[in-house]
Amino acid sequence: MITVEEWALVRRLHVNEGMSQREIAKRLGIARNYDPRDVSEIRVFNHGFLRIDGVWRLSPNFDVNPTRAGSRVRSRRINDRDDASNRDVCLLIEDRDTYRLTKHAAAEGLSRVTSAVGTWRETAQKHKIGTAEIKHMTSAFRR
Repeated sequence: MITVEEWALVRRLHVNEGMSQREIAKRLGIARNYDPRDVSEIRVFNHGFLRIDGVWRLSPNFDVNPTRAGSRVRSRRINDRDDASNRDVCLLIEDRDTYRLTKHAAAEGLSRVTSAVGTWRETAQKHKIGTAEIKHMTSAFRR
């Protein structure tokens, strides 16, 4: 099974390079904010692609599904140093060149994603998700 890092490097040959690489990093950041046993939820090969002006681009919609702690999840490694049972957000910053990001841009993107994921409870309440379901899903998130 290839890692996300390897997939991103291969994809440079086939898509709009800059935006897509940054988007992959952002999606990894979203997934990283779920429980560390569950980063498979980036579902690398479930990303949609759009062909615009002869260039393949990542679709703005993609498949991320939080899974509660204790659930069995198969997980794709982010890179060769990744430990799926104990993920380290520093790997995303260290691998920023893979996604064509500066250190500042990688940290800023991860910060935005972390802030957005941090409001999952409020977002669920806004969309009328019941208290019991919110409580049920709490273990899927780091905060």
